[in-house]
Amino acid sequence: MSRRFALILLLLVTLTGILSRIPHFSLKDVRASVLPSDMPVVYVSPQNVSAFPGETVTISVNVFNLSNNFHSSNETWVVGGPLPPLVPAGGRYNYSLGNLYGFYIVFSWDPTVLEYVSHSVRVPVETYSDGILHEPIIDVQDEVDAAAGTYSIAKSSQSPAAAFNSPGADATVFNMTFEVKKRGKCTLSIDEAELAVDRRMPNLFYEIPHWITSGEFQALEPLTRIEGLEAGVLVNGELHEPVISGETITVDVSMRNPGEIMDRYNLSLYDETGLLTKWENKTLGANESKAFSYIIAGLDIGTHTVTASATILHRNETFTDEYSKTLKVIGTPVLSIEILGPEERPIRGYIGFNASGTVHEDPDGHILNYEWSLLAPGELHPRFIYSGTIIYHYFSPSAKEGTWRVRLEVRDDYGVEYDPLRPATDPYQKEVQIEVGELPSILIVSPENRSYPEKTLPLSFVLSELTSWTGYSLDNQANVTITGNSTLAGLSEGTHKIKVYANDTSGYMGSSGIHFTVLDTTSPIISVTSPQNQTYGTNEVNLTFSLGEPVSWTVYSLDGEANITVLSGSSVLSGLSEGSHRVRVFAEDLNGNVGSSETIYFTIHTPLFPMEILAVIAVIAVAGVAALIIFAKRKKVPT
Repeated sequence: MSRRFALILLLLVTLTGILSRIPHFSLKDVRASVLPSDMPVVYVSPQNVSAFPGETVTISVNVFNLSNNFHSSNETWVVGGPLPPLVPAGGRYNYSLGNLYGFYIVFSWDPTVLEYVSHSVRVPVETYSDGILHEPIIDVQDEVDAAAGTYSIAKSSQSPAAAFNSPGADATVFNMTFEVKKRGKCTLSIDEAELAVDRRMPNLFYEIPHWITSGEFQALEPLTRIEGLEAGVLVNGELHEPVISGETITVDVSMRNPGEIMDRYNLSLYDETGLLTKWENKTLGANESKAFSYIIAGLDIGTHTVTASATILHRNETFTDEYSKTLKVIGTPVLSIEILGPEERPIRGYIGFNASGTVHEDPDGHILNYEWSLLAPGELHPRFIYSGTIIYHYFSPSAKEGTWRVRLEVRDDYGVEYDPLRPATDPYQKEVQIEVGELPSILIVSPENRSYPEKTLPLSFVLSELTSWTGYSLDNQANVTITGNSTLAGLSEGTHKIKVYANDTSGYMGSSGIHFTVLDTTSPIISVTSPQNQTYGTNEVNLTFSLGEPVSWTVYSLDGEANITVLSGSSVLSGLSEGSHRVRVFAEDLNGNVGSSETIYFTIHTPLFPMEILAVIAVIAVAGVAALIIFAKRKKVPT
């Protein structure tokens, strides 16, 4: 028994107990053209495989005829040999011919002839309907050694999985794909194959008796073959499928000789009606290729098959090669566009387009995609693109006037859509035209786009047609209805926007707007709060004033003298003399307008303080004393 298969048995032991052992050896040379049916067969399919270098081949290893039958014998079964003599029930060895619960297989090939590409394991049968074993599965081994040309695989079901049977049928263990590297032969060898029974079934020998049948591979000598066959409609140097009914079909057949000697061949081309054409007594030298073309016309809608068949003479032996191509010829859609909206007059506003009436003339064809393009008058590229069976578009007041083109293009489930280089695809597009109405035109004559010193301006405009309503909006305020030219009064200083609207007799609205500026021509207002028109008993008075707007400079003039700059709204008038004074404040606003305050008249009269009074009294006293002295002297003079 192999060490690897012992891994599976070890797993089974955990479920079923100790298993019996028998001598084991592998038999690699079993061959059978017809699979035996007395016990299961592990075999390679197909049994004989041939291909040319550079091609890929796929084989499978299968187990045939796993049944619920049993075989009792007093002798042991030897791997690769027939079943031992049958005895009535109760023999020493009881074998199940099915009820598979695990397997171990070693497969090999010549890696110098075949290069491993890939493989797929078909376990469990719940995932792969053609597979083997029931889930749950224990993955024991799955190893590829491409350089050595070997593959080993071991799998086992585990409780509560049911035992696997396939009486009279195949169960695939794995598929394997190779690329042919060179000429040569090799055996697709099943080196070892062990099948384990469900040990939940009592009194059975652990291994299922079976035959092993390997396969053979032969890499053929390269010779002239059909390399390819393409068919379709020729568009811009390329073949396209499917073909649309009425188109001419081009069939291209390519022949190639990858071998080392010249071959001679005959090539024939068929469809389901019979022979179409043939090319006879042609030759191809070593590593040469040649192409043949044929034109087919008038095929009906449906599926057609074109077959190229070649008879090749190579080293005085005759070989045949065949290549088929299935071709689909389809019908085309019939597009329908219904305009959902007014058609009796130029369009403006919302309008819909409905393609739900579109049908496909091909019995199996369906429209998958509807794409709409809206092209403005005189333009080659769409301004708007929509998708869907029914679409709506809003033609705004600013939409370009004139004839718009509405184009519908579709794509079906064959992938066919409109191609300007392929005339047969013309039914995949349809175009309709709509007229977008002309809106009333408004020319604003006044105000113009400039600056005005006035705050009252005329509003005058010219209309292109009769209207049912006119109005205007100033600075985005509510519309004001007017019957003609009007006046804009009480305009504030700064920039304004005027927009005039007009509805024509069909209800379409036009508009026109303009910007203009009202200049600031008003002098700044200056209010002096101090001094006031009164008398002040001090020679220092505060000068304070307020301004009605921002200014660039302020000055004042005292008693008509030179201006004195004031940096803020206040100053101090100091050193004022006794008597009358006048003051006036001047300022310039940011627009260069100069203003002045009213002239303020005020008086300075300071009262006498005690020192001055004492000085006056002293003067009076001195004068009095002097007068008394003079009077006394006069009295002493004798008469």
